[in-house]
Amino acid sequence: MDSNMNNSNRSARKLAARKPECGFMMLEVVISGAILVIGLVALLAVFSLSVAATQSAQEDMIAKQVASEAMESLFADSECSGRRDFQKWPSSTARSRS
Repeated sequence: MDSNMNNSNRSARKLAARKPECGFMMLEVVISGAILVIGLVALLAVFSLSVAATQSAQEDMIAKQVASEAMESLFADSECSGRRDFQKWPSSTARSRS
């Protein structure tokens, strides 16, 4: 019986010696969670910046399209009125007004 008790004491000591190595400490879990949260917040910030950049690019594209349509309209008006030289068109209208 004495050898049986010694064996159980040895196994209990082995388990006690291994116990800190088997799992994660609470501090490790908290630190890893904090790192994960910081990473997710940074990712969210980058995502919001990309959405803002996309919206700005879309507004620029719309402005360019409107300007292009206005230029086409001016070209069409100058061709219909017989003015072929668009570069001189603004100066010729300025002279006719004076």
